[in-house]
Order: sequence, then structure tokens, then C-alpha cells
Amino acid sequence: MPVGGDLTLDDIHDREVRGKVQRLHGLFPSVRIMDLKSQLMLNRGNFERTFDWFSDLTKSDESESDDQPVILDRSQVKAPRTTAKRQLTNKKTIQEKWASTQRPAEADSDAKKPRRRLVQGVRQRSQSADADSTPKEVVEIDSDDDDVVEKSEYDDFKTAKTVAQLNAYLLKYINKCSKDDLRDVSNQNDEVIDEVLSRRPFKSITAVRGIVIESVTTGKNGRQRTTKKQIGDRLVESCLEILESYQAVDKLAAECQKLGNPMQEQMIRWGFDAAGAKQLGEMSFIGSNSPRDSGVGTPSPDVSQDDEIVPQKRRGVRERHGWITQPSIMSRDVKLKDYQVVGLNWLNLLWRENLSGILADEMGLGKTCQVIAFLTHLRQIQTRGVSIVVVPGSTLENWLREFRNFSPQLRVEPYYGGQYERPELRENIRHNIKSIDVIITTYDIAWKVPDNSFLRKLEINVAVFDEGHYLKNQRTQRHTSLMRIAVEAECRLLLTGTPLQNNLAELASILSFMMPEVFSRHKDALDSIFKYKAKTNDTDHKGLLSTQRIIRARSMMAPFILRRKKQQVLKDMPKKTGRVVYCDLSDRQRVIYDEILEKERQAILARQRGEKADNIALMSELRKASIHPLLFRRIYDDRTIHRMSRDAVKEEPFRDSRVDYVYEDMEIYSDFNLNHLCEQHPTHLGKYMLQNDEWLDSGKVAVLCDLLRTFDANGDRTLLFSQYTMMMDILERVLDHLDLPYCRIDGGTAISDRQSLIDEFTADTSLKVFMLSTKAGGTGINLAAANKVIIFDMSFNPQEDVQAENRAHRVGQTREVEVIRLVSRGTIEEKILGLGSSKLALDDRVAGLEGDGEKDRGGEEVEKKGAEMVEGLLAEELGLGREGGLKEGLLDGLKKAGLDMSAA
Repeated sequence: MPVGGDLTLDDIHDREVRGKVQRLHGLFPSVRIMDLKSQLMLNRGNFERTFDWFSDLTKSDESESDDQPVILDRSQVKAPRTTAKRQLTNKKTIQEKWASTQRPAEADSDAKKPRRRLVQGVRQRSQSADADSTPKEVVEIDSDDDDVVEKSEYDDFKTAKTVAQLNAYLLKYINKCSKDDLRDVSNQNDEVIDEVLSRRPFKSITAVRGIVIESVTTGKNGRQRTTKKQIGDRLVESCLEILESYQAVDKLAAECQKLGNPMQEQMIRWGFDAAGAKQLGEMSFIGSNSPRDSGVGTPSPDVSQDDEIVPQKRRGVRERHGWITQPSIMSRDVKLKDYQVVGLNWLNLLWRENLSGILADEMGLGKTCQVIAFLTHLRQIQTRGVSIVVVPGSTLENWLREFRNFSPQLRVEPYYGGQYERPELRENIRHNIKSIDVIITTYDIAWKVPDNSFLRKLEINVAVFDEGHYLKNQRTQRHTSLMRIAVEAECRLLLTGTPLQNNLAELASILSFMMPEVFSRHKDALDSIFKYKAKTNDTDHKGLLSTQRIIRARSMMAPFILRRKKQQVLKDMPKKTGRVVYCDLSDRQRVIYDEILEKERQAILARQRGEKADNIALMSELRKASIHPLLFRRIYDDRTIHRMSRDAVKEEPFRDSRVDYVYEDMEIYSDFNLNHLCEQHPTHLGKYMLQNDEWLDSGKVAVLCDLLRTFDANGDRTLLFSQYTMMMDILERVLDHLDLPYCRIDGGTAISDRQSLIDEFTADTSLKVFMLSTKAGGTGINLAAANKVIIFDMSFNPQEDVQAENRAHRVGQTREVEVIRLVSRGTIEEKILGLGSSKLALDDRVAGLEGDGEKDRGGEEVEKKGAEMVEGLLAEELGLGREGGLKEGLLDGLKKAGLDMSAA
């Protein structure tokens, strides 16, 4: 439970309580969620009494600004402690800052002219035979024509048509394949795989189906009993299912290639070598002088800066084939880089060919600028309809600012506001829709029922979804709702610097969102071969990095993804380095960590004996213990909170509460929660406040203090990321102790305040630290004013940390950027670090960026080390082997922590 800031609804785990708080927040939007929940708990969950209490409170506060949250018990709150935190003044809403201001009348000479329509229809299409037809019927192509997958034994299976041919291929495969390959295709455990391989060679598939494993058990009466387990038939059926799915997906890859052929042909006319995309898994626009040149006249890092890059085609030739340049109505202060012009043409080519795509340039390369240039081009040629841009709330103002800076003649309307403000916004947009070029809104708004219905009824030309990995789970209501908007658009564009996050299934989900008419027909096959999800207790990452799966993912991606990395296109980009700093647990942390490990060990042993045992949220508790002891209740023992509860009822908010109820609430509070409660009510609880700077008692905090002192002395500025809002509250005390001025953004920071805080940090060099939550501040914002990044606690998803560190390493950065990950030595964090390395390796392999030789062997060592740590270290700490209940215990703990790794 965060304190010092506010809760979010997601922080309330009890569904009934969360529902009541959500209703209350809709009625009293200016009251903090934390206060709503606290008063509801004081009223023992009685909604009506809580409603009446806040009704009386807000009547007396009507004179206050609506933008300021109502804080309970103002008369009792202790005078603010001395803090180095920088707060905003003169706050404005999104509408006050941005509505109807994008295109000043004097800036557009024809602003008052009616919008014209193209004589030839909605778009200027390519001159293909299907250009003016209704949506294309995708033609299935036999797998024999698919040259995406390299020649292998699998090609024999692709031509198999009869059961006999399928069985013949599978028999040959089982007799020749490696252990890793058979495990990957059959999805069976090592015991089954070893037994099958020990009996090779097989003369028929029937012989494989007939394999059984015999085991001898001793009953209570001492008698031995032999049981037989049929394993061969299950293995054969599993193999056939996967291999048939491969065959279906190969057809899908061929369809994708068919759809992408016109784009590749056009790029060849422009002078790019597009052939490599089939192997690389992306469009990278290979130039004539370098193996991976992603921009016009921009060398790859393999080319010396002294080498001259000579384009294959002259500009005039390209223009005759539809090449476009930077739109003339863009701001004169903006000059697109060469690779951004390439991106603009790629986006325009998608649109002309009636296709959708993913702009997956690495974070910091200006995807926003390329999209704005493309939408400006559409306005310049006066296309019909409005474009919709859906973004995370944290990037809304940044997008609005970029639209104003890059293309002030565009009329951009933000669709953002409170629940009771949006009906008026909808009416205003409907009334002015003919003069609006772009509507920009957030994910949280766009998927809600009334807003979703409004947006999808507009005449949508292009739908842009920033941070497209938000759409990675097609089983969520958000994905389904946003799909309803997407299918109404003539062109769908997804922007993401991290197209692959947890697994290949998520990539398939994103692709199906982009082109549902193609991918939905092959949903079962995609689910079957891409279902593997990395588990922290896997003994092997071969499934995660399956070669066959990666080949298929790469072949499907190729025509529709444009992905460039910084080292490919920006030869003068400052270097980014990274290091891991290991921190030793403090004595108090070690006691807590060992205590949790022992509890879990006993729970696992109990489950192995068939007994019921408490399910500890293993991952969550161990991670907290690795970070800070104040996240637990250890200082305020039961005896102390008994005394505190008796004193608490003397304070105004608790006077109608029973002492035993207050005590029950305090039991689940952490030490930091309880100390904050004492600070809020100093009259009777002040004597219980912590007195010994306990927030410094953490191995990570000690290292952090040393780093920040050094950075401050060297004139460096730091981005400090944490996943936990309560940990950020603790870090505020640490920064105050160091007397380092800082700003903060987390999930509770108003959307309308976030860009203002970023602007203040950029402009005011006296601000040394910007503290951000990984979720709220890790995507889509530009903080190039900092050159140091500290990941205080790592995310289970390594791409979230990569996104966070790239807030500083982006276009506009002038200094080298150093990224530091703090890892508590000998804890669960080492395992997360290892597994994260494997997932990042998977991203590169799918995108075709893995190395060879020594580099590739180094990647295998990282995978091996991560797998060994993940599966072995915790077992060693628990004093258990790798068999039995360890897997069950780990999966149970992961699920309790909100990380369900058991799903296929």
C-alpha cells in the first residue's frame, strides 16, 4: 500500500473493497483513493456511511480548487517536513493547455477553406490490379513456394499429405533429432525424452507409440506393485500437433509474404536491397555499401566514418517511383534525418498498399516525429477522414507538444478529461469534425464503453497505437475493445521499441491486432507453436529460444515491421554503457529474507507430504526483502501497535472506531505505513514515529547514496526508477537526507502535470534527480537532460527496464549515458537478472540481430547461467533438490505475485 502519495485502484486487492472505492471515487473525484479506502475501512465497509461522511466533508470544502485532492483531517496533519522535492505551481488541465490550439489561424493560409476531397477516391493507391478493389481476398499459397524458412528436414514434412507420409516423416525425425529438439517439439519432460532416445532406432511409428515406463512402488503393507505409464502415444500425438501447426503457420507466412511483395518490389525500385528482410525478420532497408544500412546515406557501425555512402538510385529516379520528401507544411525548424525520411516513405507505402504495420525503431530514434510527418503528408494531399492516436497517459502531453512543434498547421484535438467532462468533449468534436485532422486519446479512455463507441463511429483514416506492446494480450477486454476501433480504420500503425516482451505468443497477439483478417484464421496454430512462456524455474531455455519458432516468427514479421537500432543509423549518438552493482543485504534484511525462505521451505515440504500449507507469495515477498526492510512490519511489534491503536481512537478520524478494529488494520501495515500514520496524527501518535533514519537501513540504499553523492560532485543528473510506489516514498526520505533536489512521477501523478514536471527538470539544472515509477515513467517520454540511470529494482519483464533506461539515451542526448542496475547479492534478484538476459537474447534473435561466432557463444552462456540461477539457486537456498514440490511451490508463488507462468 503506497503512502505519502496515493493508492491506485490496482493496489486494492480485495475485489469488493475495490468496487466500492471505485464507486466512491466516481462520486468524489477530488478525494484521494487512499483516503476513500481508509474511511471505508473505518466504517467497516459500509458504503452508505462512507458516502454520507464524504458528502459532509466536501460541502465544507467547496471553496477549494477542484484540481486539489481533498486530504482528510487537515487540522491534525503535522507541519510538512523539510523536503528537497520540487512541486508544481500554476497547474493547468490538458484541455486548458492544448485544446484547439494546434493550428493558429494566421499560420495556415487556407485554414478557413473547406476541406477538399480527392477526385479519385479516398487514397492515392499504387497502380496494382487490386488497387481500386474491395479488401483483398488472401490467397493461400502452398508451403512449397515459401522460401522464408531455410531448407531443412522439416521441408519433407511440409509436403506430407497423407497419414502415412506424416508418420514416415515423424519416425525419421525421432530417429535423428537431438534431445533438445525432441523436447521442444513434444513438450515432454526429460524422463520421457531420455527413455525414448534410449530405445532408438525405431522401425515404425507404432513402436514409438508403444513405449511404456514401468515403475515399482511399495505399499503400506510392504508389497511391491509395478505400474506402467504409457508415454509413447502421448509423445507422438504431441509431436504431430506441433508439426501440423508448423505447417499451418508456414502457410500464414506465405500469405504474409504475398501481401508484402508489392512493398518489397517498390523498395527495390527505390534502390534498397529488400531481400535480406526474409532472414532478418524485419524491414531494415539494406544499402549498397553496408550489410545493415537502415537509412539513406547513413552508414552502419561496420562502416568507417571516412567511407562514402553512395545511394544506388538518384533522387530523381526515386521521386518518379513515388518517393516523398518531408511535407512542406511541417515546421521550418524541423529537419527530418535521412532514416526518418525512409520511415515516412515506408509508412506511406503501407497506406498506399492498404496494409498495416509496426514501426519498431529502437527507443529514442523519433518514431513520434516520423508518424507526425506521415499524418502531415496525409493532410497535405487532403485525404478524407480523421486520424486517431491512442497513447499511454504518461505520453499524452509529449505527443501534443510534438504535434505543435513539428506540424503546427495540423488541427489536433485531445480527447481526455474526467468522466463528466467527456460527454461535452464528444459533442465538441462531432461539431468540428470536418476541421479536425487528428484526435489523440489514451488507452485507459479509448477502451471504455461510451468512449470506444464514440471513437469507432468516426470516419477513421489512420489509427495509431503508441507503445503497441500494450496490446500483447489478446484475451483482455482492453485488447478486444481497442480492436473494435482498429478495424474501422483504413490503416493501423503500431509503434513500439520492444515488439517482443515476454514470449512469442505476445508477438502473435500484436500481429493479429494489426492484421486480424489474416491472423485470426490461423489462431489455433499460432497458439500451439508460440505458447511457450518462460518460467523462472525452467531448467532449460531451449523452448524459449526454439530455432523453429524463431524462424517462423521472423518470416511472419518481415513484410510489416520496420526496425532500426541506434548504432545502425546514428553514428554520432553518445555511447550507452551498463553495469550491475551488487549490494549486500543489511543485517535486518538478511533476517527477514532468511525467515521467508524458511517458511517457504516448510510449506513446500508440507505440500510434498500431502498436507495443507499456507501459500506464501514467494516472489513478491522475497523481492521486497531484497529491497528494503521497512516494506515489512518488524519494528512495530504486536505490543506496540496495541498501544498505538488505543491512542489512535483519540484522533478525530478514528473516534467512532473500535480499538480492536484499528488494531486489525495496523496488523497488515508495514513499518513505513505505520510511521506515516504517526506523522499524519502527531498529537497522540507522534511519540511512535521512527527516530533513527531507518529508511537508510538497506544494502541498496547505502550503495545508492554513494552513487548519488559521486554523480552530484561530477555534475551528473540521474533518473531513478523503482516499481514500487512505497519504495519511492522511502527514497524521498533518502533524497531529503542527501539534500538533493528532485522531481517525482508515479501512477498517482496527474496526467496534466507530468510533462510540466519533465519540462522543469529539463530547464532547471539544480534538480539533480528525477524519480520515476517504471510503469508510469518508463515509456514514451524524453529525459535526455539526465545522463545517469539507476534501476533500483528490476522488473520481471526486462523490456520494461530497457524502456526506462532509454528515457535518457535518445536523440538529443549529448553525453554518454551510464545505466546501473542495483542487485541484492544472493537473492531472488540474481535469478530475475539471469532470466531477463535470456529474454533480451530472444528479442534480438527474432529481429535477426544475433551475432555469430564468439558473440553467439557468449549469448548461450548468458542463457545457461540464467537458467541455472533461476532453477538452482533458490533450490539450494531452500535446502531442497530440483525435483518434487519445488516447481509447484515456485509456480504457486509466482501466481500469487501476479505472474501466472503456468499458462501455456
